[in-house]
This record gives sequence, structure tokens and C-alpha cells, in this order.
Amino acid sequence: MRPEKLQAVCEGRMGVMSEGGVPDSIWLADVAMFSDRVMFEEGLAQITEERRAQIARLKSSADQRRSLGAGLLLEFGLRARGYSLLGGVCNKTKINIERGEYGKPYVRELPELGFNLSHAGNYVAAVFSEGAAGIDIECRRKVRDGMAKRFFSVEEYAAFLRREHDFFWFWTRKESYIKAVGEGMHLPLADFSTLSDEMAGEHRYYFKTWEMGEGLFLSVCDEKPVAAEPVWVDLAKIFDGVRESHYNDSL
Repeated sequence: MRPEKLQAVCEGRMGVMSEGGVPDSIWLADVAMFSDRVMFEEGLAQITEERRAQIARLKSSADQRRSLGAGLLLEFGLRARGYSLLGGVCNKTKINIERGEYGKPYVRELPELGFNLSHAGNYVAAVFSEGAAGIDIECRRKVRDGMAKRFFSVEEYAAFLRREHDFFWFWTRKESYIKAVGEGMHLPLADFSTLSDEMAGEHRYYFKTWEMGEGLFLSVCDEKPVAAEPVWVDLAKIFDGVRESHYNDSL
């Protein structure tokens, strides 16, 4: 399944076109390749100075690999739309990322572009959408007793007790929602329900969740129905594409 999906990326079938003409994309990648120090150092050269500084502050090598992979996915996704966080990239407009009141990142020059990143284990994920969007990826692991009762809404907890869905089915949906609305943990998790694929209210949001196998869960929350499907990509190919842009600039 992964090679077929990777071929779709290479052929340019990168997502579902939204009404505004911006391709919605959901990408997944494995960061294990950055255990190789040479690949890690080369990858650092293709991301922003700010992210390199963030990576340097991380003590865990696993956290460093995940942050690097997320940075490459972000840069690749922006370049697919004609933009870059780096200066001097051929045929790409330099843009800047700012942060909102609760720390949610946004592109100052493209306020309509929604994007979000997530990582867990050896995996990183990114979503790009025309409108607010959030993404969360989690690897199944043991959770403390009482977490579901504490953080799930009444109807979510009842469904969880009936074993309708895994704990992380709910958890990734709730995380993707608070990331989409941009309020972070200032929004109490038990105060809203993600049991339905559509959440009504002052603003309408939609959910889609995938169980990717091997205990991996992925959820996306968007202001419009989620039509894009997750695409596995090879970070080595992403890295080559990013590096090629720099090489062409030097010619």
C-alpha cells in the first residue's frame, strides 16, 4: 500500500482539491532514516534556523528526529504550493510563520492556509487545508487508569466502555480538534464530544480517523468534510526534492 501511495505523490496526485483550488493533503512519514547521523545533518540544512535551534534544545535523539521530519514535511508541503520558509529558493515566495494567542502557528502572508503537524514514535504527520485544520497521530500504548473518565465527555466515555472505539481513536480526534480551533489545552477535553464525524456549534468541524495498523491512530479535524486520504511518503524523496531546489538556486 505504501509504494502505491508514494507513487501518487511523485505523480503530483497530492490531495483533494478544495473549493478554493488549494489541494488538501495529509502526509505521513517514517523518521527512522535520521538515525543515520549523515542524513540527520543533511536534513538540518534544509529547515529553518528556528527549527534547528528547537532541535538542538531537545535532549532525546528520538525527539530530534521527529522534529526534523516534521520540519521537512512542512517545508515540502509549502513548496508544493509555491512557498518556502527559507530565503532564496527558486520560484518560491518566502513566507513567515507567526503564532496566535495560544501558540497555534499560522502563515502571516496566507491566513487562509490551515496546516498542522504531529508526531509519535517513528512517525510524523502533516495536514494542509484551505481553512482551520488539526492533525494528531498516536501509537497505542498503556494509559493510566481513569484517563478516559477524566478527559472524555459523558457520551464518549459511554461509547468507550461499550468498546465501540479504542482509547486513541477518541484521543487523536480530541487532540486534532483543539489544534484546529487553536486554543490548545485551554479548552477542557471533557467539555466536547468527538463521537460524531460532524460537530455542530458556532463553528462546524468535521472529523476523520484512520487505524493505520500496528497500533497507529491518525485523526484530522477540519472546517469542511475531510476528503483527503493519508499518503505515506518517503522522507528521502522529500529531502531530495528540498535539496534539489537549493541546488538549482546555486546554478
